[in-house]
Amino acid sequence: MNNKKSFLRAIAAAFVNNSCIEGDELSSYTFIFPNRRSSRFFQKFLGEEYGAKFNKPLFSPSISTISELFVKLSGLQTADSLEALYLLYKEYVALKYPDSNSEEIEKKEPFEEFYNWGNLIIADYNDIDTYLANSAKIFANIKDLKEIDDDHSYYSESQKEAVKMFWNIFLQGEKSDKKESFGSLWSIMNELYLAFNQRLSEKGLGYSGRIYRKVAEEIADKGFENVVDKDLYGTLVFIGFNAPNKCEQALMRSAQKSSRADFYWDFYGEMIRDKENKSSYFISDFVNEFKSKYDIS
Repeated sequence: MNNKKSFLRAIAAAFVNNSCIEGDELSSYTFIFPNRRSSRFFQKFLGEEYGAKFNKPLFSPSISTISELFVKLSGLQTADSLEALYLLYKEYVALKYPDSNSEEIEKKEPFEEFYNWGNLIIADYNDIDTYLANSAKIFANIKDLKEIDDDHSYYSESQKEAVKMFWNIFLQGEKSDKKESFGSLWSIMNELYLAFNQRLSEKGLGYSGRIYRKVAEEIADKGFENVVDKDLYGTLVFIGFNAPNKCEQALMRSAQKSSRADFYWDFYGEMIRDKENKSSYFISDFVNEFKSKYDIS
């Protein structure tokens, strides 16, 4: 915890000491963190460093978690988990039982039985959106193992082998109730994904992954400056990240390309820098790609 506090305090001191010399106002930055706890410590340290240097209180600049920022930029509200599950259930039964009335559906598959399935499905959809994956290809009905080579070029070789192993067992195995149940669910997963997101969109709602994806796609389509208003957000300072997802990376790259970004990676502990620690390879790539303006080493 002391190392983390020192890391955040060092960044706070760097901005207080350097931004004032360079004529920048701290209000021209939006400081972004992976979680609220880090943001609160940083805000405390920023106030202390500013007070020590100028002997007066600081009017706090904009400080946000990454998830809060994506919600603001998306124009959507985060859906309540139970409401999202029920909306998913309504779309699910409409696809699976198109000719049944509500009483028949309640007998065949009540909401209570769908509850656990629904949580798993939303988790899968969340991952698909967070990693900007193609849902139609993810939920393709594999009829031939060759389709994996033809249609899933974005898989790594190890991923292809894992997927092939699963589908090989599924396609060649004996029939069973569980297998049929999985097959019937899998066959509507992409339609369900599209219908569910359409229903959420009509209500101005989204789950986390959908909110992230909407922002990433709008930046790609409209441009960073048209999505992230400079007057509102200024320069984005990303602090304490170590494993940003694809949507977060898209935001970071576009901000960097627009010269409105600064980065301070959580890459200072001995354990994280240890080359024997596999995760150090990933974060070192980010450290090299997304540079820090001020040296706090």
